[in-house]
Amino acid sequence: MPRVSGKDVLAAMQHGGWTIVRTTGSHYHLRHPERPGRVTIAVHGTATLHPKTLRTILSQATMSVDELRDIL
Repeated sequence: MPRVSGKDVLAAMQHGGWTIVRTTGSHYHLRHPERPGRVTIAVHGTATLHPKTLRTILSQATMSVDELRDIL
């Protein structure tokens, strides 16, 4: 599992076609035009995301770790 910040994941997801639909404090909610559901990413500056948090984000996005690495 890569060690990345929420800021890096947010940028990668936007590069992968996800768009921000709203924000609540430091939490960004994204949608993709072709994938179901919504993804929530907590961005706390450059703090590294916990591996389980990143796994949950990837699960919400129906993405694999390799797909994330490709767009990082």
